Amino acid sequence: MWDAKNMMCASDPRHGCYLTASAMFHGKMSTKEVDEQMINSNMNDLVAEYQQYQDAIIEEEYEEEEEEEKEVGA
Repeated sequence: MWDAKNMMCASDPRHGCYLTASAMFHGKMSTKEVDEQMINSNMNDLVAEYQQYQDAIIEEEYEEEEEEEKEVGA
């Protein structure tokens, strides 16, 4: 899409000249469907991030317990 041969203007990106542009596509998908997909994607990312932090905290607690057991046993 952003290839120089597809542009109908005097600007050539290969020479460092750029234009600001926007592309809009019309299709069978409504904006509501796109918004729902973005919300679901963002929610999945958020859940994965919280899960990662939770797993890290649990792992740290487990390591601390192991260290305490080694100190008591020594």
